[in-house]
Parts: sequence; C-alpha cells; structure tokens
Amino acid sequence: MSKEEFGILKYNNTMNIGDYIQSHAASQFLPSIDYRMYRDSIGSYEHNCKIIMNGWFSYNPKNFVNKHIKPLFISFHIADFNHSKIIIPQYKDYLNKYGPIGCRDESTKDLLSSNGIEAYFSSDLCLTLPINNGTRTDEILVVEIPNKTLGKIPKEIIKKSKYINYHCPSDDKEAMIRASTLLSNYRSAKLVITSRLHVVMPCIAFGTPVIYIGENSKRTEVIGKYIPMFESYLEDTDWNGYTKDVNKERKFLSEKCESFINEEARYI
Repeated sequence: MSKEEFGILKYNNTMNIGDYIQSHAASQFLPSIDYRMYRDSIGSYEHNCKIIMNGWFSYNPKNFVNKHIKPLFISFHIADFNHSKIIIPQYKDYLNKYGPIGCRDESTKDLLSSNGIEAYFSSDLCLTLPINNGTRTDEILVVEIPNKTLGKIPKEIIKKSKYINYHCPSDDKEAMIRASTLLSNYRSAKLVITSRLHVVMPCIAFGTPVIYIGENSKRTEVIGKYIPMFESYLEDTDWNGYTKDVNKERKFLSEKCESFINEEARYI
C-alpha cells in the first residue's frame, strides 16, 4: 500500500500573515507535508492527497474544485463577494460530496444551508492550538491597532506595550516561520490588544488575555462567540483582557481533523 500524502495551503501575494497562521493550525494534524498548494489555484494540482481546507475562500473560488484531492472543509469561510459564485450546481455538488461543511462563522453556514448544502458551525481551527498553562512574560503586545485608536487606549498600557507589525513575507517558507514566531509571542504574552481575527483566535486558544478592537463583520463575527468586540467605544473595556475556556471546541475540532487524517482515502 502506497504512503498517504498530504497537502497544505499556501497563498499568492497575501498581505495577511493570518493566512499562514491558519495553515500552521492545520499543520499540527499532518503526518507529513508533501505538497504546498496555492489556495487560489488548488484546482490545478494533480496530486492525490488529503488537505485541510480551512480559512478564507477565496480570490478564485472555482479553483478549489479538484477531483484529485480529498478535502476536509472545516473552519471554512466564504468571502462576501464570492457568494453568488459559490452557489451554483457544479460547486454545490462538490461541497455536498465532501460535506457536511464545517464553517468558521454562522454567516457561511447559513449561506450554504439555505442553498441546499449541508453545513454546521465548526468555529476556527486556531482554537486547536495548545493552551499555555505555564509561565508568561510581562509583555503587552499591540498588533495592528490604527493610530486613531491608540489614543483611546490608557496611556499606562501604551507605555508598557510593544507594537507588532502584521506584515507577511512574500516567501512561503519565511511566512510560515514568521507565523510560528508570532504565535510564540502571543502564547507567552501577558496581554494582547489587536484588530486582527487571527491574533484573537490563537490568543483565546492559548489562554492569553486579549482585547479585540476592530470591525464587526461576517468575516470576524466568530470572535463575538468568545469575547466582546469593540469597534470605537472603549469605555466599557476591561483592560486586563478577556479569556474563554475553549477546551470543548479544541477537542471537537481536533477529533474531526484526526479522524480525517486516519481514514482511508479513495481518489477518482
């Protein structure tokens, strides 16, 4: 019997290191990484392999249809501007073949369910990252907070803070290394203040107190399942940060991924 092979998502010209943080979460479950496959052209590959399809889809949604791969759709989000492109018979059949689809947010679940595609709310795969039950530093990290918002954060917190840029290297391997480094920083921090979804979700998994100040949209709505979401009014903010026990979600998502990895795959 030939060795099972596995793929992982990589990204064309992304400015968002959060994409690679999501790939890092998926990589925890893979016995090997045999192929690195561009999210926006995944339909062009001819590798017989399994791949976890988590994250934001996509600039070219038709290209995730691929008869050669066996996908696990979990923590799956469909960008607003792709709704009409996804819900056509060709893609509906493909999604139902590999369903039910685990959705990162209720909006994606409702979109799929209302169009005859079996779906459920899975939450975000980053919640499988291991909790930090050990020591923490005294670092307060501010990640991608606009200047106009910085002025609303208490000065005593800003004075103690370290600002982290969210830039994403263009090289795939460098981007994965940077994602891993950022995750290590978040995991050990005393407090993280951010406007970024894939800073918040890892922090929740790590048990790191976190404050989210940013948009409340379909893309970010999953945050509100776990901690408060602040857009501009910060008077009610607890500046010690927010945590949430997600052991139930961690177990559920991990079991889904482990079952997928261990089951026998049949390719066309």
